Amino acid sequence: MRDTNRFELTQKQHDGRRIYKEKETGYLWYVDNLHYGKSAHLEVFDKTGKNHIGESNLEGNIDRAKSDQKKSV
Repeated sequence: MRDTNRFELTQKQHDGRRIYKEKETGYLWYVDNLHYGKSAHLEVFDKTGKNHIGESNLEGNIDRAKSDQKKSV
């Protein structure tokens, strides 16, 4: 999320982590605090924050199979 051409910082936070907005899609991204090391990932939501899109690896590739509609920001 350091790529300022792709992401912009929002004023929102989740569990103490800053939420970033992907400029092209409006998707909201944050680092999941519960996973470290090899299992570290990002949570990705639609622009409303109500629909969980899935989990992304640290390279920014979203796994939509890990979508969980119980999650929101």
